[in-house]
Amino acid sequence: EQNDPENEELRYRINAFDWEEEFAKIMGNGGFDVVIGNPPYLYSAGQNYPDYFNKNYQLKQYQTDFYVYFIERALSLSHKEGKLSFIVPDSWLNSQHFSKVRNHLLTKHKLDKILIFDYLVFKGVTLENSIFILSIAANSSQFPIDCLLKSKKFMTLNTINPKNAVALGLINPRMSRNLERVLGKIEQGSIFLEDKVKINRGIHAYRTDGYGKSKFGAGYQIRRDKDEESYHADMPLDDTYLLEIKGKHLDRYTFKNGGKYLSYGNWLAEARTPEFFFQPKITLRKILSVKLHGTFFEKAVALDQSLYIMISKNNDTEELKHILGLLLSKIGAWYLKHKYAIYDQLYPWYTKKQLSVFPIKEKSELMLNLVNQMLILHQQLNDATSNHKKETIQRQINRTDKKIDNLVYELYDLTPNEIAIVEEAC
Repeated sequence: EQNDPENEELRYRINAFDWEEEFAKIMGNGGFDVVIGNPPYLYSAGQNYPDYFNKNYQLKQYQTDFYVYFIERALSLSHKEGKLSFIVPDSWLNSQHFSKVRNHLLTKHKLDKILIFDYLVFKGVTLENSIFILSIAANSSQFPIDCLLKSKKFMTLNTINPKNAVALGLINPRMSRNLERVLGKIEQGSIFLEDKVKINRGIHAYRTDGYGKSKFGAGYQIRRDKDEESYHADMPLDDTYLLEIKGKHLDRYTFKNGGKYLSYGNWLAEARTPEFFFQPKITLRKILSVKLHGTFFEKAVALDQSLYIMISKNNDTEELKHILGLLLSKIGAWYLKHKYAIYDQLYPWYTKKQLSVFPIKEKSELMLNLVNQMLILHQQLNDATSNHKKETIQRQINRTDKKIDNLVYELYDLTPNEIAIVEEAC
């Protein structure tokens, strides 16, 4: 392969560096004693040269970031008794798309320390970073996670057992015994959300890489469809048009009308299946906040890809409303955040897979009544015209919201001390 013309052309185009030749003495002695770096970050990297990266790198996954390739290459250049330290985005700590590199570092080497930050490290770069220090030699001993504060003071957050982190599927910087106990209590005797509902993402209307149908000719959608939003309108032009709801339109137990309608059909890039838009449903914004944002829809609406959609497996509308109350309580966001270490301040997304195994309790008549009250009260608040009326309704909403939180604590059988742990975090 060394003399393969295509391989040589590729090496020239990517300006491959020959470490064995340039550092012959060091590489002859087993590699570098210390490798320190700040590799480039680029999501979905390596797409222009898939054959090369697929052949030469084993830790890559779906939409791998460039820094993963640099970690793998640095490991291969290091002496077996050497050290490696990189500053990289913190996505490798908890994302399922970085499980290969995370598990490799946890099981094949010795992580000496991980450092995270409570502020953005690089000016003008909206990424949250982490630093890891690693011994190349394999050793599964525990390691600390520290946090560097804006005051430049260090605070030790946690001590991680590598085997536990592999089993959990993430490195959780803020996990504690108290949190583990409450998470376990919530899960005890519960069933998975996916046992009761079907879950999907919302509509991805336009793509230019071989999806949907173009409104301007035969074949797949083209750039013009995306640029002109060819299937959108300011009013319903025919019976295929549905009111479009995006994440920014969704609040708690209510939504705002964004004034756009989407023609629903197989001409859209990713239309999903019609049942998610025409059947009664609950929907949630994909982004975490102190409490989740979501509501219930009886009528047909076009929910976009920034939302998750849930429909009942047995057409039980009452159960959907019960589930909505559980998810929109303090427990909903608290559980997802701490279970899956979603501490990102910029993009605190949770995944469909994480949502699907959310622990839920059996249907409660009281919960159904309270959720119905919340849906009615929020509609009344939207319709109110005087400040006095709005203030009166808002007080009723706050009282009802508190009743839902207390009911959820009761359904999960939390003690006063366990409730305090949740309340403090919220």
